[in-house]
Amino acid sequence: MASALGIFIDRNIIKYAKLNGTKDKLKVESYGMKYGQNHKELLKQIIEETNSVKSNVVINASEIHYEETSIFSMLKKKDYDKAVEVAYEEIIDRQKLRPELLEYGYILSKDPADPEKLHVLLGIQERTAIETRANLIGQNANIYSQMPIGISIVNIYNSALPAIIVNIEEDTYITEVFNGEPVRVTRIGTGTKNIISTINSEENSISKSYEVLRNMVLPIDDMDQISFEGNEYAPVIVSEIMKIISEIKNIMKKNTGIYKKIYITGTGATISNIETFIEKLIDDVECEILKPEGIEEQKRTPIKEYVDVNSAIALAGEALRIWKKI
Repeated sequence: MASALGIFIDRNIIKYAKLNGTKDKLKVESYGMKYGQNHKELLKQIIEETNSVKSNVVINASEIHYEETSIFSMLKKKDYDKAVEVAYEEIIDRQKLRPELLEYGYILSKDPADPEKLHVLLGIQERTAIETRANLIGQNANIYSQMPIGISIVNIYNSALPAIIVNIEEDTYITEVFNGEPVRVTRIGTGTKNIISTINSEENSISKSYEVLRNMVLPIDDMDQISFEGNEYAPVIVSEIMKIISEIKNIMKKNTGIYKKIYITGTGATISNIETFIEKLIDDVECEILKPEGIEEQKRTPIKEYVDVNSAIALAGEALRIWKKI
């Protein structure tokens, strides 16, 4: 039975999920979080505890730069790589970047604005960043790949309907999905980072700060006069969520009428009422928590816990190729 370990590395937390199974039956074998900034030691612990020395491991790539371009849809598939390479070289030449220091990958999708073209989403990364992240794992396991979480998160969204996936981790990754493929990724430096920092200044414990965050309840009864009584951290939470909402509105304004659905995932999705809070402040859109598609539910595991490690589940899916759309 195939298995893979997905690992999402953030500043103060590492999330992991080990999956096994087949296309028709997929289970989360183990999952969890480790807290702290000694990433190398924490990763070693995760690999040992999940018995993943011989498993394929997928980790999130760091410092990804996104660009968009297009190629002609009438090209033969065997010519796609070359056409994308030419477009990529034009971009880095225009930006005066050094190609020998970079690596890139791409996702093709239908161009909603022009049926004669294919939309190209490029992910560009410095080779030193790839090497630095690989060194965190070292010889402890086999790295199957390093993948941008803004792209991989689409693995757990199994629908052709246009949608916006808002993955709220320490930073927030907003992925626009069209025809089942990511067409645009926006990373903003707003998410749980400032919230955790504020809570930690009182609690003096990163792990406890995350638990406090997960037990937060956003007030939704009176959106004009939000009451913070009895919830000392509500102001910073609301402030961060409002920044995210502002970015979502900007995206929807640029794509009028396309997106009718917003999905929330990541640590931020564990804040109670967050989907209702966001839906009330954005017109003509439905908002809900993104549940991992294809995961076999287990009675003893609340779905909320899986949602918290969705980033890791999505990365593991890269190795299993469970949800890949060819």
